Amino acid sequence: MASLRSIWLLAALCGYAGPPVYATAPWPAESNVEAVRLTGLDAGLDGSNWSGATWNPETRTLWLACNSGYFWALAEDGSGHFQVATNAAGTPAKWTPGGDLEGICQADFGANLVYLMDENGYIREYDVSQPGVVVENRHWDIRAICPEVGSVYGPEGLAFVPNEWLRRQRFCRPDGTEFASTNGMGGLMLVGYQYDGFVYALDLNRATGTFGFIGKYQTGQTETADLEFDRATGTLYVWHNVGSNYLEAVELSSVANGANRRLRQLAEYYGPCAGNLEGFALAPAADGKFPGGCILTDDDNQDHAAVAWYGHFQPAADTDRDGLADGWELWHFGPTTQTVGAIDWDFDRMSNADEEKAGTEPTNGASVLILGEPSPNGPELALNWQSATGKFYRLQSATRPEFGFTCVVASNVAATAPLNVVTVKVAGLPGNAFFRIAVEPPD
Repeated sequence: MASLRSIWLLAALCGYAGPPVYATAPWPAESNVEAVRLTGLDAGLDGSNWSGATWNPETRTLWLACNSGYFWALAEDGSGHFQVATNAAGTPAKWTPGGDLEGICQADFGANLVYLMDENGYIREYDVSQPGVVVENRHWDIRAICPEVGSVYGPEGLAFVPNEWLRRQRFCRPDGTEFASTNGMGGLMLVGYQYDGFVYALDLNRATGTFGFIGKYQTGQTETADLEFDRATGTLYVWHNVGSNYLEAVELSSVANGANRRLRQLAEYYGPCAGNLEGFALAPAADGKFPGGCILTDDDNQDHAAVAWYGHFQPAADTDRDGLADGWELWHFGPTTQTVGAIDWDFDRMSNADEEKAGTEPTNGASVLILGEPSPNGPELALNWQSATGKFYRLQSATRPEFGFTCVVASNVAATAPLNVVTVKVAGLPGNAFFRIAVEPPD
């Protein structure tokens, strides 16, 4: 039987590579010709003026705004198949409140509330619990902040950002002081302004119909047509309907740029084609048949692409190539400039990259993938380690570490977070036994 004094408890480690790259990149999806036209779902989609889009990942609903004065909801079944949403009675999810509706978003994914950006200068909140029945609860007049210029250029994009992401990314006012919503909505409403390309941050108050203007933030282009905030990664996508069209991915953190503050750019991509593309939304399929997914709306409906789905949309996960996924880095460290994968931020002998793979907290030295104190029980030994939800583990052993951990004691061990325990029979082990716990690589 192996002596407990000779059992070594180890964790597997690995490294990173790569410098950052900032050049405008090709469109990260299939071509415009290959994109799936959703205009065939309903004759009303195969027309002009579809402008804004947003995605609700909880209900798998695509919301679309048309600047002819109406907005619709499309349901997606998890396999990339869309249809116009209906209620139990078969009433289609179509509302016609009027106005120049350009942007659309939701603040609470579980609520029957939708926010529309009316380019005339109003953010409007609608109750959408009854398909076809227009109920405007309230509106906010933002004409003093983002006026429509020349009856052409006005506020178009709209996105809601929860406080948790604002705090984690250290969103700040133009004077550099950190800020999160204090008016009761639990986050800020961001408006994309077509006239100057800036993103305007507003703290809406639903109780009074008022708002606080927090500041405006420069982007990479002088025109902004739509916004979409990805709550899974903390990335704000900014669609620019200028030139050949551009999609910009930015952080919520910002830096001083002359008299302005500029949102930190993660990446910029060329659009799939030229034309009057105005709306952008994330819309990934859930069944694994497609690697990603986004929606683009074409205000002019060129080639019947008024609403087109790109099922292979895959923007770069690690734009600065520092060995850490941007979303993970933004959640744990704030700006992506704070650290890199090879650094051990919390001095627990695991690099940041290893902590990402293990699902441990990189800023907490007590959160580490390592075997804890073993518990002997007659001919058995109970080994334990901190585990993370969704991870799978492999327990290995060796007679000497330098000879390699060639013996697999247990594999594909599902996490039972926050702690896993595996019982090992030690009767057949040699006098010295070394154990190692490692995360199974993804499929």
